[in-house]
Amino acid sequence: MSNRIKIFNRFVFPLALTFLFLSGNSHAKEFSETSFLIAKIQPSNFNNQSFWNFLQKNNNSGMQFDLTEKNGEILLTGSRHNFNSILEKINQFITNDSSKILPVFIQFEGDIQVLDSIISHSEIATRIFYLPRGEAWPAIEYLIQANRRVLFFVSGNIENSGRTLHFTDDYVFQISADKVN
Repeated sequence: MSNRIKIFNRFVFPLALTFLFLSGNSHAKEFSETSFLIAKIQPSNFNNQSFWNFLQKNNNSGMQFDLTEKNGEILLTGSRHNFNSILEKINQFITNDSSKILPVFIQFEGDIQVLDSIISHSEIATRIFYLPRGEAWPAIEYLIQANRRVLFFVSGNIENSGRTLHFTDDYVFQISADKVN
């Protein structure tokens, strides 16, 4: 395997490109016209500070992770990191940069009311934006001024609905590096 492929598989492959509403304009004023680079959080990079620094410095970045319910606790799949530790990282991001909009994509199987409850009781609860079905996305300036800068999207084998979680398939067009041959 060539060095280029090894580098791609090791560093680029975990990053999935997710484009909201088919657009590529990174200087857009409307949220629906904005693209984000979505990095996948995995057990192998959870404690990697350069990974988190990259996400913090890039204003058009977000995160994706898989969660598993194990013994009544919600964990990052394949690790012992609980969902609250991820929410703490998210809180650090939005506290450190008052202009950052942070889309968060969660893959989960089970009752999302459990996730909704954890999110609603976290430090970021007041900073979450939820778009009611049928409404138009607000301008980015509105999200920043209202301090509603975290947007959660969820996919998987899901039971029920939540008050803070958007269904990914209803809002997102995704292009993923792991789909490249």
